[in-house]
Amino acid sequence: MKKLIVSLAIVVAVAAGGWFVLNNMQSGGGSPEALLENMQEKMSDVNSAKINMLVNLEGEFAGDLIPAGEVMGMLGGGETTSEAKEGKLVFEMSGAVERKEEGEYPVGSLDISLDYESGEDVGSLQTAIRMLEKATYFKTSEINVEVPGDMKVMVDAVKGALSDKWVKNEREEVLDEVEVEGSMEKEMTPGEEIENILEDKPLFLFGKEISSEKIHGVRTSHISAKLNPEALNAIMLENKEFVDDAAKSKTEKMIEQLVSLDIGLWIGKSDALLYKLDVNGPIVSEAEGIDGMVNASMELYDHNKSVEVEEPETSVTVEEVMQQVMGAVLFGAMGSGDMGFDMADEGMMEMPVMPEFDEIPMDSMEVDLDAINFGN
Repeated sequence: MKKLIVSLAIVVAVAAGGWFVLNNMQSGGGSPEALLENMQEKMSDVNSAKINMLVNLEGEFAGDLIPAGEVMGMLGGGETTSEAKEGKLVFEMSGAVERKEEGEYPVGSLDISLDYESGEDVGSLQTAIRMLEKATYFKTSEINVEVPGDMKVMVDAVKGALSDKWVKNEREEVLDEVEVEGSMEKEMTPGEEIENILEDKPLFLFGKEISSEKIHGVRTSHISAKLNPEALNAIMLENKEFVDDAAKSKTEKMIEQLVSLDIGLWIGKSDALLYKLDVNGPIVSEAEGIDGMVNASMELYDHNKSVEVEEPETSVTVEEVMQQVMGAVLFGAMGSGDMGFDMADEGMMEMPVMPEFDEIPMDSMEVDLDAINFGN
């Protein structure tokens, strides 16, 4: 199941931001193939855009499409399953992102919805994200997830703590330089590493021009393409450390899956900018019990226009949310409101000492900002 999520994440990454790290190639002529090359150069200079994305994943999976059982199992409850189930996942995202100066976080706003069917289970999630220079805010307006009965208290606690309120996560200061042997050297970001790789290996291999179409009022050339296996090998395999040979083998098979996907690109005929990208094809793995199809589409427009983000007027901190969840879980589990905790003067529960916030991994709670780097 974890490999399914990894595979889906990579497909989404390709659709959502793989193009921004394309190599800088010299344009030449007006042929569709040259237009693809020119787009790869032009998009490296794009710092902002509005985004509409839709990802559909459908098929048969040996496990829950949304691994609620696995997550709850790690928390001490619930069960996982290896029974093959028909499943469907629909992921939608819209908004705008702007990459700021080097050393600054991107800013933007994204609205995300997720709906899934896994066997007889159904669920949904809706959340909004606001990224500002000093903090990221997120608000969840809907959480509907079917879980085992012994984990209902946990899920209800999370719902109560997150529902319809902005949660603020302070951003750490960006450090662009690291001290090496007494001198200051700039640390290369993952995006920069990929850009270096793609200087000699294009990410897309030209197929053919399919048609001329208008996207958001812009005349575009619809071009078919494939992902370049040499580029993917350099990015995902070369100079990488793997836990064991099995992990490396799974990465190799993942690359085989990616290069088999059908890619469609809609490129502006006058400005050589990318306006739409489609990713379609099978995701099959006997080892993981996966036999499905992915259909992903992303539209980009208003390139290089400034993005304004309104900061929420009121919010709570992540620490406050965690304390509320812990309190609700403890009270719910014991079936009593009297746990022996002291109450503060304002009626707030005095919780046990929480771990330092720096020890809590927050990366998974933020949008992958590097994946929307837009060329920087």
